[in-house]
Amino acid sequence: MNNLLFTLVFIILSFEITIAQESIRDGSKNLPNALFSPQLVSNWKDEIGLTPEQLKNIEDLSNQLEKETQAVGQQIKAESDALLNLLAASKVDEPSATEIIS
Repeated sequence: MNNLLFTLVFIILSFEITIAQESIRDGSKNLPNALFSPQLVSNWKDEIGLTPEQLKNIEDLSNQLEKETQAVGQQIKAESDALLNLLAASKVDEPSATEIIS
């Protein structure tokens, strides 16, 4: 049973690595879809032999990415709202609109 599980994990990892390599070579925008999610790696931690330190590093990096993503999302929303407010005016203030989008 352990050999079957190991073989299955090996096949899945090999397939995922191949997809990631092809995405990198092609400059594909689908590269994030070809990479392993932190959740997937955590779910298979025992099967792939992650050390506690490796698992902690993955969790820390995942948390950091989530915070950065939220900050960028808030910034995009604020700038989009500001631009919409300028465009909703009866007369668009071109210098202000240009400043927001640059």
